[in-house]
Amino acid sequence: MFLRRIPSDVLVAGLALVISGTAAAAGWYQTHVIAQQLSAAVWPYVTVGSTFDGEHLRVNVRNDGLGPAIVESFVVSVDGKPQRSILSTLRTLVGRVKRDSSHSSIALSAVIPGEVIRSNGEVTLFAVTSKTVVPELGRQMARRLTLHTCYCSIVGNCWTLNLGAGVSANRPVPVDRCGDESSNQLQQPNPTETQAPGDLI
Repeated sequence: MFLRRIPSDVLVAGLALVISGTAAAAGWYQTHVIAQQLSAAVWPYVTVGSTFDGEHLRVNVRNDGLGPAIVESFVVSVDGKPQRSILSTLRTLVGRVKRDSSHSSIALSAVIPGEVIRSNGEVTLFAVTSKTVVPELGRQMARRLTLHTCYCSIVGNCWTLNLGAGVSANRPVPVDRCGDESSNQLQQPNPTETQAPGDLI
């Protein structure tokens, strides 16, 4: 009885509005689902690992996720103080060290803003071979070294990772955006930080 009082054009308009609203909601949900699927498909997962056998010590930054990780910041600290390079980090931990044999070696690198670590890719921060230095370096790292990085996926989702002495969290934590760490950022090995003949570190 009530429907008979409603003009047909009003009824048609109302039904059209309901249908369009339903279509819009369905479209929004579909877009949301697609965005979630895309985020999962390009999800990066950055970890920092080390290998140590008493004579060899290597620290790697690895992306175990499905998509590339775009590094926004990477900060290495000793006793809470940011270090400018890996060489300065090692010298702060164990001082200047002479080579103890012809088999002693060191390789240095860095992770810098804008660097992209592909899926299943890794960067070696440093690798040291020395029977006399490596045990002490390992002990000092466990007590004094911390690492902080913030990275994003190609769709703009970001995470922070904090590791090291006194840090309880050991996995990436989602954040809205990465903060500005330019003043504390680790730098590539500096040519001015030369090693004297016979120096290991």
